[in-house]
Amino acid sequence: MSRISGASVLAAQWFLISIAAGLIMARVYLRLGIMRQSLTPGDSTLCLAWLATVATSSIDIFFFKLGVLNPDVTVGFEDVELGQGDLEMTYKLTWIANITFLLAAYLCKASILLFYFQITSRVFRFPWIAVWFVSVFVVIAFFVSIGVSLFICLPLERQWTIGPDMCSFDAIVTSYFVVWAFHFVSDVLIFIVPFLIIRGLQMRRLQRFGIYFTFGLGLVNLTATLARFFVNLANKFGGSLTQVELMVAIDINFCLIIACLPSLRPYLRLLQGRSLSSYPTPNGPSNIHSEQRTDKGNFRRLRNTRNGGETDNNFQVTGQEGNAPTPSRGKPDANAESHSTGREDVSVGDGSDIELTQV
Repeated sequence: MSRISGASVLAAQWFLISIAAGLIMARVYLRLGIMRQSLTPGDSTLCLAWLATVATSSIDIFFFKLGVLNPDVTVGFEDVELGQGDLEMTYKLTWIANITFLLAAYLCKASILLFYFQITSRVFRFPWIAVWFVSVFVVIAFFVSIGVSLFICLPLERQWTIGPDMCSFDAIVTSYFVVWAFHFVSDVLIFIVPFLIIRGLQMRRLQRFGIYFTFGLGLVNLTATLARFFVNLANKFGGSLTQVELMVAIDINFCLIIACLPSLRPYLRLLQGRSLSSYPTPNGPSNIHSEQRTDKGNFRRLRNTRNGGETDNNFQVTGQEGNAPTPSRGKPDANAESHSTGREDVSVGDGSDIELTQV
């Protein structure tokens, strides 16, 4: 693997970027063209993450033209036959690439967390708290990582200016350890959260396959992050530049692709020949029916949640299983037919669709 050519690295980078671009365009077309909705913050965040990924990969094009993106060059650019001006420019672009990498990675994490908030209800307290905890950790991790990258050596020119005042190797290694640790731990936490959300859901086979596929990509992403760390550690941060750049490309682009996939769930409905008419539109409220057990017998109270807020104006109390639902107060539930079949369609504001089936 250490003899990967620079051309192979660029081909892999832009192939993955093209896949991510296609998924983002499919997401935007679904939102604007099919569902007639406006773009969500998650959509905008993902587009910015893609731009940051493009900026990161574009720097490798400069390295390739300069002749340093080859397997014989180490990540520290030692023994490279370059003039002082070109070498300082190489160090400066490496520092910029670290910043754009962090922006791309944490924008992807933000997009995924926004999706978690959209599919998690306050009714399910533990998953809701878990999403908030992970979100706070990710925000802290981002600012700490950016702060370390910016201020580990001051003034900033020390990070790329060649001379006795140049940033020390120990400071650069310390910065790498801190940034990598926060990046990896936040990835692991984001990977774990969905297990808390979907463990009680009954899904169709195609939906379940999509979730397993997404989790598989998540494992690939975590593996690439770990591999990059151990390769740098084994080579004492003097490994092949092309090898490290390829693992960076896999890391950031797989993170971007994973962030795109959840919002494409409505396409599964189209593949199954089902209508998207049940998805919420800007002209109508979304209804979330949550089931709450009462203390008396097998009675259940069905609460109607609209646009994120709960209301008790309409609810039904159903007797034991097999009995017809009886309205307790207010108007009968307009979705009584769906309750009588034992299936609830839960729609959230971003157009997500999760079907709960009684077991």
